[in-house]
Amino acid sequence: MTRAVPILAASLLAGPVAAQDAVLVGTATTRERIAFPPSAILTVRIEDPASGEFIAEARYRTAGKSVPLFFRVAYRREAVGAKGRGRARVSIEVDGEVWFETASPVSVALDGKARLDVVLARKGEAVARPSLIGPTWELTELRGVAARRGLRDELPSLKFDAEGGGFSGFGGVNRLTGRYLVTGSQITVTPGGSTRMAGPPELLDQERRFVDALGRGVTFIVKADRLELRDTDDRPVARFRARRTRDSR
Repeated sequence: MTRAVPILAASLLAGPVAAQDAVLVGTATTRERIAFPPSAILTVRIEDPASGEFIAEARYRTAGKSVPLFFRVAYRREAVGAKGRGRARVSIEVDGEVWFETASPVSVALDGKARLDVVLARKGEAVARPSLIGPTWELTELRGVAARRGLRDELPSLKFDAEGGGFSGFGGVNRLTGRYLVTGSQITVTPGGSTRMAGPPELLDQERRFVDALGRGVTFIVKADRLELRDTDDRPVARFRARRTRDSR
């Protein structure tokens, strides 16, 4: 894959940042691979998640570059609340008209280390927000390769909790737990603990790649009984199907 040129050299329209002592970096992309006109402007605004108060903003001329577009937002640590989080609004406008934007504000850690990668939707486009809650999602494909059944003839799987933002699952050998956060069609999955059972090398390798793929998913799509996680380049990293009732264990 040819990597798009970051817009590090683009014109930063925001004011002086001398008093700012922390940075949030990331990328903005769209599902449509287009090169924007020279007048297009990428805006990344960070707000306090509770009050909505302004924390920082960066505006870049895209200079005709195509997505993904790199951004860097400097902010003051003292402007961040005690919980160390903010919410980001990202948009691309052309001649004063918004073409693409985040479907809703995106939660982000403001610790000077976090990264924010977002997929923008066309303004006014209805963004599906189907629920992940309910089904046990069985892995069918991992980066284009069909999933192997694990121990007890079970496919690797996930189940998202309705409360508390946690998930449980099966990696093919070990039981898995972790956390997740959904904002619109965007998802952040943070794998946590697991059991430590031994198993066939090929199943342990698939389990490792499964956990890695979960951490790389940034958007999700649910259609009927199918779930797909996609990465920052809008490529599917994992595909699932809802476990049928007769297969429940």
